[in-house]
Amino acid sequence: MGTFLQVEERDRGGVTILQVKGQMVSDHGGIPLCKDIKALVEHGRAKLVFDMHDVSFIDSAGIGALVNSLLCAQRCGGAVKLLHVPARAGQLLKLCGLDDVFETYESERAAVESFRPH
Repeated sequence: MGTFLQVEERDRGGVTILQVKGQMVSDHGGIPLCKDIKALVEHGRAKLVFDMHDVSFIDSAGIGALVNSLLCAQRCGGAVKLLHVPARAGQLLKLCGLDDVFETYESERAAVESFRPH
């Protein structure tokens, strides 16, 4: 049996870090992450970093959840950036033509600082 998706949330200088653990896959009703992201954005927390270090598997539904999160954040003037993207997820993003859509980082500090105006 697979590991369910767990998300821990914390704030770092006005940027919400979402530590994602487990499998980013469909679970009959879709990925519950989407409604959680919508709630965050509606409360003014639209600068999001998904830390994917502990994502063990991602499928097309997981990629869809990332895209939906990005669109939701962008509608409110925010963005979604990815941290510690596993190789398989990176391959899927590239295959879907999304590797140029999402900014990816290997350092949390760099991901957070990327939200600051230059």
